[in-house]
Amino acid sequence: MMARNHVLTSLVLTNAGLMVFPSFYTIGTNSYAIFLSGIILGSLFCDVDEEHSYIGRRFQFISLPLNRIIGHRTLTHNIFPYITLLFCAFYYSSNFLLGFGIGAIFHILEDSITNNGVNWAITPLSRKFVLLPKKMRFQTNGNVENFFYSPLITMILAYQTYVLFERFLHEVL
Repeated sequence: MMARNHVLTSLVLTNAGLMVFPSFYTIGTNSYAIFLSGIILGSLFCDVDEEHSYIGRRFQFISLPLNRIIGHRTLTHNIFPYITLLFCAFYYSSNFLLGFGIGAIFHILEDSITNNGVNWAITPLSRKFVLLPKKMRFQTNGNVENFFYSPLITMILAYQTYVLFERFLHEVL
């Protein structure tokens, strides 16, 4: 998946959670902005092992050697370190770490619906991780992602933002 779609999809999934559990974060607070910053950075971080990715191009001193040593979609796409990060976020009451861990886990789940899937997502439990049957998955940066998935996710995010903003206004007024 492309970086923009990782960010958009992670925000859609986050907003869906906030719609289901509205009391989890109070809209308009500083902690919400910090939480969303963590979601965005976490949704991009997993691709630090790919030198041509959005984040990899900005941190080539990390991505180049990391890609040569471990390859792409391996250790940085394993879900277990991010689950551990979530426990640390709760222990230290860190909104940023909570958002970062959730964003990274969303990234891994999002990559699992592409044709390549994720080889290391749940290692040591299994080597290959995919959420959808082969017929329903799509090529990264392909026609389905660019002309169907991205506009659809953008529309859903716009709708969710509207609903959450309306909810916020209703609570304030």
